[in-house]
Amino acid sequence: MRRLRAFLRICFGYLTLVSLVVSIFMVRTFLWMRQHPQPNPWDSAGGRHLSSISFLSLSYFVRFIPLLMALTYGTAWWTLKQGRRSARGWSIAASILMILSTAALLTARLTLFNSGRHHFRGTYLLFQVFFLAVGILGLIVFSRTSSESIQSARKTRHRGDGTSAFLDLFVSGLALTGVWGGIIFYTRWGHAQNLPFIRGAVAWPIILLVIFLTICLHEAAHACVGLALGMKLRTFVVGPFQWRIRDGRWTYRFVPAGFLSFGGSTGIVSAKPNQSRWVEIAMISAGPLSNLIAGLLAVFLTVSARDQQWELYWEPTAFFALVNIVTFTINLVPFRPEALYSDGARIFQLLSGGPWAELHRVYSFVLSSSVTPLRPRNYDIQAINSAAAYFTSGREALMLRIFATSYFLDRNQIDEARAQFTEVTSMAQDAALSFPSDLLPSFVFNAVFLKRDALAARRYWDQFEAKTPTHFGVDYWLARSALHFIENHPLEARDAWNVGAALARELPIAGAYEFDRDRYRLMRDLLNSASPSDSQHPSVSSAKLLRMPARDCTLQVGSRKTSPDGNVPA
Repeated sequence: MRRLRAFLRICFGYLTLVSLVVSIFMVRTFLWMRQHPQPNPWDSAGGRHLSSISFLSLSYFVRFIPLLMALTYGTAWWTLKQGRRSARGWSIAASILMILSTAALLTARLTLFNSGRHHFRGTYLLFQVFFLAVGILGLIVFSRTSSESIQSARKTRHRGDGTSAFLDLFVSGLALTGVWGGIIFYTRWGHAQNLPFIRGAVAWPIILLVIFLTICLHEAAHACVGLALGMKLRTFVVGPFQWRIRDGRWTYRFVPAGFLSFGGSTGIVSAKPNQSRWVEIAMISAGPLSNLIAGLLAVFLTVSARDQQWELYWEPTAFFALVNIVTFTINLVPFRPEALYSDGARIFQLLSGGPWAELHRVYSFVLSSSVTPLRPRNYDIQAINSAAAYFTSGREALMLRIFATSYFLDRNQIDEARAQFTEVTSMAQDAALSFPSDLLPSFVFNAVFLKRDALAARRYWDQFEAKTPTHFGVDYWLARSALHFIENHPLEARDAWNVGAALARELPIAGAYEFDRDRYRLMRDLLNSASPSDSQHPSVSSAKLLRMPARDCTLQVGSRKTSPDGNVPA
């Protein structure tokens, strides 16, 4: 549902810009007509009939309709972005307006104005049908969405991250204005040069292909430069296409909802702990720089297309240049779309020093455990505590407490680990906090191992299943075994343990995977040392648990590492 709301918000923003552009032309036409009055056919004998006055008033009102539409769409976009309580009402109003306006245009085009060039009729017909469907979708989504759920989607903003509400608004306006202005500019230039244009519905697949290639180029640049600097690739996502390392193996998944995001991500980790921040800055900068180089090359091909072999394809090339240059520009601005930070924001945080630079250093060290022998006991707890003192809410605070839980548990400091996990569970109850569902299986295990809390374990398991998991790896079977154990189902607990232990034995050699194998040893000892009835008596079972040797126990983030930009390199 959150993805659908984000997609609808993008549509509202797009229609805001379109309505503003149309209203500007309407106002210009109105002012020109006031300065250059034309003979009015509705005037009669120096006076005006009531019918002429009515039609004139209607014509003036029609000129201001685009401005009213821009205000409605813009308010819906802004209140959704800010998570305001009024967002639901404005979004429903915008959806109804979208349905009425597109339905009226479709009716007029199919009845009153059914003549004209075929390619314009086909293209605009698809355009209007699309937004009619979007309006119906918006009416359904926001009718079923409460104001509280929209408010909970409002993202938290930490001081010093380099972003602001103004920059978020500025980037949105810059992107929309840049794309529209660029299209108008190169279209006029193409007409002046008598270049061929692409007509009909085929233009839409070309637009989507250009956007996809731009995203792919951006993410590939991140990955290639990171690999060249000795880093390891763990995740590569472009739109609906997702490649991730799960349980030590590359997996592919097609997620149709990715079409709604028009974005991508690259999860790449350092193979050297405490790597220089300039290595990460170089990797981050590679994405926007690749877009700039590709955009400039496409500009050259566009302006030299006349009488060349690629003259027929000059328009897609011009659009490719436009999208890449806009992508380069907005990525250098520090802003935060949804839960992710832009490349410019991440570079700013690394260069600014202080808590944000410390946070990135902690993440880099933790992420390296998936490709090095490092264990949670090797974490810099002083750096974690220093960053945690600054980040007291949000995803960053949650992840820092999880890292601290891992550190103390790996050192067999059970009381300290339990205290940290208590903070984790308290933060996880925040409805506005969005974190990867891959964390939930580790929450189940921790609730059983550290707190012997059957109710919490069941709650986390139900939340995990509600997210319709598609990967059933070592974390899944360990959590399932722990849940069955705490709920006094010993046979099911052992069956789940056997399945997961077989998978754990096949994991590669790395600190994170060694931890997975150790957790299975801990779970085996727990199953062997406690009778099923003990699970109904937390005090007895806890005593037995604390007497057990730690067996080199460590805790990762569900065998998944989460980077500051929201990537989960599994």
